[in-house]
Amino acid sequence: MKDRKKLLETKLELNDQQLENVGGAGWPRDPNQLYYCLCNECGWRSNKVSWDETFKLETEHRLQTGHRDIRVF
Repeated sequence: MKDRKKLLETKLELNDQQLENVGGAGWPRDPNQLYYCLCNECGWRSNKVSWDETFKLETEHRLQTGHRDIRVF
């Protein structure tokens, strides 16, 4: 029983570490780098813009088309 508890604790610690390494909206982005949006539903691609501007472009495209599968690169 102790071994099982130890394994579960180890697994939880690993999950926490993995979550810290996963990207997403909270990713620290380089403010000097440019990014673009790409819609996987229609192929639309934005110009290269700042990280903050990508959210505006992504939202605008979603509102105009209803597309949801938009990625930022």
